[in-house]
Amino acid sequence: MRCVNIEYLIDLEWKEFETLHLVVENPSMMEKIICELKAMSNGEEGSFVFSEQRKEIKFEKSIELIVDPFGIDFNSRQVIAKLYSELVKAEELFVLDKAEINSKILCYLEKISAELAYDTVSFELNLDTTKLLKMYDVKLNPEYLSLIEKLTEYMKMVSLLLKKCVIILVNIKSYLNFDDICKLKNMALYYKVYLMLIDNFEGQVQEDDIVYIIDKDNCLIKK
Repeated sequence: MRCVNIEYLIDLEWKEFETLHLVVENPSMMEKIICELKAMSNGEEGSFVFSEQRKEIKFEKSIELIVDPFGIDFNSRQVIAKLYSELVKAEELFVLDKAEINSKILCYLEKISAELAYDTVSFELNLDTTKLLKMYDVKLNPEYLSLIEKLTEYMKMVSLLLKKCVIILVNIKSYLNFDDICKLKNMALYYKVYLMLIDNFEGQVQEDDIVYIIDKDNCLIKK
């Protein structure tokens, strides 16, 4: 994976099994970088370019930016839309079950309609699975006790459900210790996700991690 920003003279590169640590010592530069990445995650234009094997990837579609790990929403519009889409695909294995349920619902509607003094009641003959999911408020409800558990569960969902290949975590070293960071790295390896950590200090890193530093003079240094 490669991340380039000509405006800020940034050129970062790391492999799938590596974790990229970007240390930004200048607070002003940190603000610029995070603000621009945040805008791009919302679908706006930006000067950062991410590419894999020299092929550019779309930020909003392929990259997940986490600035506030405590505010992670497992049931955002994007997540729910994708979840419902996957569930509708899964129902192809249960055609007979759906037909049986639909038949029982129609029978029930006919019975209660027959109790009315008029016969102008109509209803759809087919069971719409998406409407059913909305009616029963189907959503993700992960159970976790700690921040690291929340992050690992979210990383799994980002990879399997949203099909994103890059996760960027901002200032995560302020909340997690070295062992927890290693757990994140192992989870990223398992689900084949490129992991990028942006912090204002280096902290402890593993030997095979890639570390870039933007110093107080905004010079990029690779350790």
